[in-house]
Amino acid sequence: MFGFYSKRLGWKDGTPVRFYQSSYIDDPYSVTQKYVDMTGEKIYKLIGDTEDKTLKQLKEQARIYYDWYYYPANTIITTMCSL
Repeated sequence: MFGFYSKRLGWKDGTPVRFYQSSYIDDPYSVTQKYVDMTGEKIYKLIGDTEDKTLKQLKEQARIYYDWYYYPANTIITTMCSL
């Protein structure tokens, strides 16, 4: 499962930050894995016309969450640097 997050993932050991997330996309075969860490804008432009149900769902959510980032479910978003 994957979803859109309102902030970009930071460093692995960074401090967790608050963020918003979309509903998840059920993707049991990881068809959308190649879009991880991209914005909705970029994903929307990359996915053309498709009959694949999962990619259609991803494109629709990418249109809604245009400036959010796509990550696997339960990703913990952290800061870009630790102070």
